[in-house]
Amino acid sequence: MSVAFYMQTPKNLKEVSHVLILEEGNDNSFSFRFEPEVTRKSTDQVLDLLPFGGRLWFFDFNKTISDPGLYTTLRRTSEDEWCVYYGNHGWTSNWFPITNEEASAYYWICHDDNLVGLKDWWYTDMKFSIGSKEPPKKINRDADYRFAVYLRELIERESTD
Repeated sequence: MSVAFYMQTPKNLKEVSHVLILEEGNDNSFSFRFEPEVTRKSTDQVLDLLPFGGRLWFFDFNKTISDPGLYTTLRRTSEDEWCVYYGNHGWTSNWFPITNEEASAYYWICHDDNLVGLKDWWYTDMKFSIGSKEPPKKINRDADYRFAVYLRELIERESTD
Protein backbone atom coordinates (compact mmCIF):
# COMPACT_ATOMS: atom_id res chain seq x y z
CA MET A 1 0.00 0.00 0.00
CA SER A 2 1.38 3.40 -0.90
CA VAL A 3 0.32 6.74 0.41
CA ALA A 4 0.76 9.92 -1.57
CA PHE A 5 1.12 13.27 0.15
CA TYR A 6 0.31 16.33 -1.88
CA MET A 7 1.58 19.71 -0.81
CA GLN A 8 -0.38 22.65 -2.01
CA THR A 9 1.69 25.31 -3.73
CA PRO A 10 1.03 28.72 -2.19
CA LYS A 11 -1.07 30.95 -4.42
CA ASN A 12 -0.01 34.14 -2.66
CA LEU A 13 2.37 35.44 -0.02
CA LYS A 14 -0.19 34.99 2.76
CA GLU A 15 -0.11 31.21 2.24
CA VAL A 16 3.67 30.83 2.64
CA SER A 17 4.64 29.30 6.00
CA HIS A 18 6.39 31.56 8.50
CA VAL A 19 5.79 34.80 6.62
CA LEU A 20 4.36 37.62 8.72
CA ILE A 21 2.57 40.22 6.58
CA LEU A 22 3.12 43.68 8.08
CA GLU A 23 1.27 45.75 5.50
CA GLU A 24 -0.65 45.09 2.30
CA GLY A 25 -0.77 47.66 -0.49
CA ASN A 26 -3.62 48.22 -2.95
CA ASP A 27 -1.32 47.18 -5.81
CA ASN A 28 -0.72 43.59 -4.61
CA SER A 29 2.43 44.66 -2.78
CA PHE A 30 3.34 43.60 0.74
CA SER A 31 5.75 44.49 3.53
CA PHE A 32 6.68 41.38 5.47
CA ARG A 33 9.15 39.63 7.73
CA PHE A 34 10.10 36.02 8.17
CA GLU A 35 9.39 34.28 11.46
CA PRO A 36 12.45 32.65 13.08
CA GLU A 37 11.17 29.14 12.16
CA VAL A 38 11.24 29.89 8.43
CA THR A 39 12.72 27.20 6.17
CA ARG A 40 14.57 27.37 2.87
CA LYS A 41 11.44 25.92 1.26
CA SER A 42 9.44 28.97 2.39
CA THR A 43 12.01 31.47 1.11
CA ASP A 44 12.05 29.63 -2.23
CA GLN A 45 8.24 29.75 -2.33
CA VAL A 46 8.38 33.54 -1.97
CA LEU A 47 10.71 33.66 -4.98
CA ASP A 48 8.47 31.29 -6.93
CA LEU A 49 5.47 33.58 -6.42
CA LEU A 50 7.12 36.47 -8.25
CA PRO A 51 6.12 36.82 -11.90
CA PHE A 52 8.43 38.36 -14.50
CA GLY A 53 9.09 41.92 -13.39
CA GLY A 54 8.24 41.09 -9.79
CA ARG A 55 10.58 42.51 -7.17
CA LEU A 56 11.73 41.82 -3.66
CA TRP A 57 13.37 44.50 -1.55
CA PHE A 58 15.40 43.49 1.48
CA PHE A 59 18.49 44.39 3.48
CA ASP A 60 21.82 42.54 3.28
CA PHE A 61 23.94 43.03 6.41
CA ASN A 62 26.77 40.89 4.97
CA LYS A 63 28.59 43.68 3.11
CA THR A 64 30.29 46.71 4.56
CA ILE A 65 31.52 49.34 2.17
CA SER A 66 30.96 52.49 4.19
CA ASP A 67 27.53 51.52 5.42
CA PRO A 68 26.12 48.75 7.62
CA GLY A 69 24.84 46.83 4.61
CA LEU A 70 23.15 46.90 1.24
CA TYR A 71 19.62 47.81 0.29
CA THR A 72 18.90 45.05 -2.20
CA THR A 73 16.39 44.71 -5.02
CA LEU A 74 15.98 41.24 -6.50
CA ARG A 75 13.95 41.19 -9.71
CA ARG A 76 12.79 38.25 -11.83
CA THR A 77 13.66 39.00 -15.46
CA SER A 78 12.98 35.61 -17.10
CA GLU A 79 12.30 31.97 -16.27
CA ASP A 80 16.01 31.37 -15.62
CA GLU A 81 17.37 34.78 -14.64
CA TRP A 82 17.10 37.36 -11.90
CA CYS A 83 18.75 40.76 -11.64
CA VAL A 84 20.16 42.35 -8.51
CA TYR A 85 20.55 46.03 -7.71
CA TYR A 86 22.29 47.45 -4.62
CA GLY A 87 22.38 50.84 -3.00
CA ASN A 88 22.97 52.80 0.17
CA HIS A 89 23.62 56.44 1.21
CA GLY A 90 24.48 58.14 -2.07
CA TRP A 91 25.61 55.20 -4.21
CA THR A 92 24.00 52.49 -6.31
CA SER A 93 25.19 49.54 -8.33
CA ASN A 94 24.24 48.57 -11.85
CA TRP A 95 21.72 45.80 -12.33
CA PHE A 96 23.53 42.48 -12.76
CA PRO A 97 22.18 39.01 -13.59
CA ILE A 98 22.15 35.90 -11.41
CA THR A 99 20.72 32.42 -11.89
CA ASN A 100 17.72 30.87 -10.14
CA GLU A 101 20.08 28.86 -7.93
CA GLU A 102 22.04 31.98 -6.97
CA ALA A 103 18.82 33.88 -6.23
CA SER A 104 17.63 31.06 -3.98
CA ALA A 105 20.95 30.78 -2.13
CA TYR A 106 21.37 34.55 -1.72
CA TYR A 107 17.81 35.10 -0.49
CA TRP A 108 18.27 32.30 2.05
CA ILE A 109 21.55 33.83 3.27
CA CYS A 110 19.88 37.23 3.76
CA HIS A 111 16.67 35.97 5.37
CA ASP A 112 18.27 36.09 8.84
CA ASP A 113 18.71 39.84 8.46
CA ASN A 114 14.97 40.27 8.02
CA LEU A 115 13.42 38.18 10.82
CA VAL A 116 10.58 39.24 13.10
CA GLY A 117 11.97 40.80 16.27
CA LEU A 118 15.54 40.94 15.02
CA LYS A 119 17.03 44.24 13.90
CA ASP A 120 13.54 45.72 13.99
CA TRP A 121 14.26 48.76 11.88
CA TRP A 122 11.76 49.90 9.28
CA TYR A 123 14.28 49.46 6.48
CA THR A 124 14.68 45.74 7.17
CA ASP A 125 11.02 45.05 6.39
CA MET A 126 11.01 43.05 3.18
CA LYS A 127 8.87 44.29 0.32
CA PHE A 128 7.16 42.13 -2.31
CA SER A 129 5.79 43.77 -5.44
CA ILE A 130 4.38 42.38 -8.68
CA GLY A 131 5.97 45.29 -10.60
CA SER A 132 6.42 46.02 -14.27
CA LYS A 133 7.15 43.34 -16.84
CA GLU A 134 9.74 45.62 -18.46
CA PRO A 135 13.29 44.39 -17.81
CA PRO A 136 15.86 46.78 -16.36
CA LYS A 137 17.10 49.09 -19.11
CA LYS A 138 20.79 48.49 -18.45
CA ILE A 139 22.21 45.21 -17.14
CA ASN A 140 25.92 44.76 -16.45
CA ARG A 141 26.68 41.21 -17.65
CA ASP A 142 30.41 41.38 -16.85
CA ALA A 143 31.18 38.33 -14.68
CA ASP A 144 33.98 40.35 -13.02
CA TYR A 145 31.66 43.19 -11.98
CA ARG A 146 32.57 43.78 -8.33
CA PHE A 147 29.03 43.37 -6.96
CA ALA A 148 28.47 40.15 -8.93
CA VAL A 149 31.77 38.87 -7.56
CA TYR A 150 30.71 39.87 -4.01
CA LEU A 151 27.42 37.97 -4.30
CA ARG A 152 28.98 34.80 -5.72
CA GLU A 153 31.79 34.82 -3.15
CA LEU A 154 29.22 35.25 -0.35
CA ILE A 155 27.23 32.28 -1.63
CA GLU A 156 30.39 30.19 -1.92
CA ARG A 157 31.57 31.18 1.58
CA GLU A 158 28.18 30.52 3.17
CA SER A 159 27.74 27.17 1.43
CA THR A 160 31.05 25.89 2.83
CA ASP A 161 30.40 27.04 6.43
